[in-house]
Amino acid sequence: MKLLVLCALIGAAVAATTTPWQGETELTQGSHDFQTEMSECSNSGRYLYFKDAKHWADAQLHCQTLGGTLAVIHTSQENDLLKNLAKGMPAWIGFSDAQHEGIWLWINGDRLSYTDWCYAEPDNVGGKQDCAIINSTGNKCWDDQDCKTAFPFICQMK
Repeated sequence: MKLLVLCALIGAAVAATTTPWQGETELTQGSHDFQTEMSECSNSGRYLYFKDAKHWADAQLHCQTLGGTLAVIHTSQENDLLKNLAKGMPAWIGFSDAQHEGIWLWINGDRLSYTDWCYAEPDNVGGKQDCAIINSTGNKCWDDQDCKTAFPFICQMK
């Protein structure tokens, strides 16, 4: 119940500062317009999806400026919610092995309890794939990508 109240309060705060459009909202900060943002709530908090493509680090920085991090996924239910939130399109999540190759860590330090890697992934093609996306290939599973590739992204708010 507390989660529903919290999500409702966060939703009301965002709605008070944004312009509604077909169930989505558009954020404006100064002269920089952000593309469509959509949100969903779960037991882990509120998720915001941004269509504007950014490098992984820039996406994480954007999430931090909003008070969150790139999304962290603990269950198949959360994974399904985020895949749907991104409308089946690839998007950055907060999972990386940039600190030590082959040791994948969540951006917020949470323990690894769930993954949804595509077959034969992560494969670190070219030795540069250190960040994870959801909704890769037709299977809509996770893939490792070069962190300097621009993708839409999902933030998780506390």
